[in-house]
Amino acid sequence: FILIVGAYGLAEMSKKQKFSSEESTTSVNGTELYTSNCVKCHGDDGKLGASGAKDLSVSTLDIASSMTIIKNGKGAMAPFGDDMLDDVQREAIARYIETLRK
Repeated sequence: FILIVGAYGLAEMSKKQKFSSEESTTSVNGTELYTSNCVKCHGDDGKLGASGAKDLSVSTLDIASSMTIIKNGKGAMAPFGDDMLDDVQREAIARYIETLRK
C-alpha cells in the first residue's frame, strides 16, 4: 500500500513539473518582447527606420533568419544574444514580426 501511494505521489509531482515548464514556454509574448526591445528603432508597425533599422513590414526573412539576426545583430542593430533573450523569446519576436508584414 505504501509503495502504491508513493508511486502515485511521484507521478503527480512529475505532472506538475511538466505543466509548469510548458506553461513558462507558452507564456512568452512576442508582442510584449517586441515592444520592450524593438519599437525604439523599428516602430510599432515595423516601419520607423530609426538608426538605419530595416522596414520589417516588407521583410521576406523566414523565422530562422529573423532569429539569427535578432541573436547576432546586423549593421547598427545590437545583438540580443543568450544573455538578453533565449531562443523561445527570439522566436516569439520573429513570429510577431511576421504579423507586421503587409
